[in-house]
Amino acid sequence: MDTTIQLVKMATERSPEEIVPFLPDVFQKRIRQDAMDADPANPKRVFHMGSWAGTTDEDPFVKETRTFNEGALIWKSFFERENMKTVIVFSGAGLSADSGIPTFRDSGGLWENHNVEDVAEHEAWFRDKELVLRFYEQRFNGYKDCKPHLGHEALARLEQKFKVVHITQNIDDLLEQAGCSDVRHLHGRIRSKKCEWHKDITTLDGDRKFVCDFKAEMIEPVKLGELCPKCGGQMRPDVVWFNEAVGNLNYDEMKDWCKEVKYNDGIFICAGTSVQVYPAGYMVSFFSQVKNKFIVDRKPQKIADYELIEGNASETLPVLVDRLMS
Repeated sequence: MDTTIQLVKMATERSPEEIVPFLPDVFQKRIRQDAMDADPANPKRVFHMGSWAGTTDEDPFVKETRTFNEGALIWKSFFERENMKTVIVFSGAGLSADSGIPTFRDSGGLWENHNVEDVAEHEAWFRDKELVLRFYEQRFNGYKDCKPHLGHEALARLEQKFKVVHITQNIDDLLEQAGCSDVRHLHGRIRSKKCEWHKDITTLDGDRKFVCDFKAEMIEPVKLGELCPKCGGQMRPDVVWFNEAVGNLNYDEMKDWCKEVKYNDGIFICAGTSVQVYPAGYMVSFFSQVKNKFIVDRKPQKIADYELIEGNASETLPVLVDRLMS
């Protein structure tokens, strides 16, 4: 459960006098001023929380009414999170394997009885859309029964003590199901669909074909003939195939994360990837300057001075997380 929600649930058991002293002076003043503005006759009765307290309201004057105690607790949670150390978790197919999702390298050049170039290349889509859609229908249906394992749940538990950012090559949503709140999918998501002419498919500037921006959640597998409501293109799974642009990898943001982890005693964890191909190899090399860093895999390879942890993610990650949380 989110820390903020836990704190808000405690609000009815605490008085403002108990809560507010834990907050920095600037937060105390802001809380008391907003409470006064909301109800001058009884400033401790209500508290208004707007965009400055972490909501997404564009207009800071459009505010959600909270009790005074709830507001104070939300600020306390916000302040604690801002001062947490950062953990960056980079994950690959090995993380999901223990949940029953097969990896590329387990299949001897075949991917669920298909040649990879026939179902997971940009050019393959235009050669045989029906085959690709049939293949991803099988994958979509197969993922429905997969559940997070103890390793996923352990990673979610890190958020009780750290600010955690997940960068994953996996297209499943097992991290989210386990309770992880900040997950960046480099290769897209199996539960999302997009237009075949979506602008994030290519990195070529000025490409006049790939200009659409339509995406949507996928409740049922995409069928041939399901067209984009914006441009009329065929809809397709929102996954990244070979010879397409990798998504959600902002290099400037990654530099900031690396500095944060390096200079504030943070942690980098690489879980479930052989780190032999891009972007895994790049990520591991990039974060090699960090002090606290781990590679967790069935067959981890020695890189720089990473601490290697050998074994299945479902067994090794809970042990590592217990160690980091203690």
